[in-house]
Amino acid sequence: MSKDKKLLILLPIILLLSGCSYLLESIETVSMPTADLIGQTNQTAQQTAAPQPVETDAPGLPIPTLPTQDYASMRYFEDEYEIVTLVKCFDGDTASFIVSGERHKARFLAIDTPEVNSPYVDKELWSDEAFAYTKKRLRSAQTIILEMDLESDIADDYGRILSWVWVDGELLNAALVREGLAEVKYLFGDYKYVDMLLALEREAQYQRLGIWSGGGSGSAN
Repeated sequence: MSKDKKLLILLPIILLLSGCSYLLESIETVSMPTADLIGQTNQTAQQTAAPQPVETDAPGLPIPTLPTQDYASMRYFEDEYEIVTLVKCFDGDTASFIVSGERHKARFLAIDTPEVNSPYVDKELWSDEAFAYTKKRLRSAQTIILEMDLESDIADDYGRILSWVWVDGELLNAALVREGLAEVKYLFGDYKYVDMLLALEREAQYQRLGIWSGGGSGSAN
């Protein structure tokens, strides 16, 4: 066979092999960035994943906090806050304290607990529980702070000062509502913690706690 005929036979084979080599190189060139892109996509997905929920003391409910101040030097009628001394508990929402050197009867602002002993209303269900809760919290407290609300009158028609009562950093007015031992009531102004109280009241009603239980174990005897 002549050299010319051999070249004619080998030429298509050489061209075919060259084409296959080019095709393989093209596939490899395309596939490598694709793999990298998939890795980058997975990494981006991990970075943008939804954050874990933050744990709170009471999810969904606003919790008031007592501002950090030098309460030891503050006086109730001048500075709106004062560290006070308990004298006596009368029922779930009323107690007397030594305030600025004098004894004052205080009515817990914006709430109402069942009556224990009133000349106007018979003893009510859950009154003993509310009274016991308040008495225990106040008697065992390390620090009691009264806070005045500037949107409220200083005192009610009976001469009782109207106050927010902080017991070891927790708002007692709110704790009573949270436990189902008080309802939010007597709102005659845009009081400071009312939104929080109303949220706690709705939760207590939903949970059917205390006064919202439809009777329960609260005894009026």
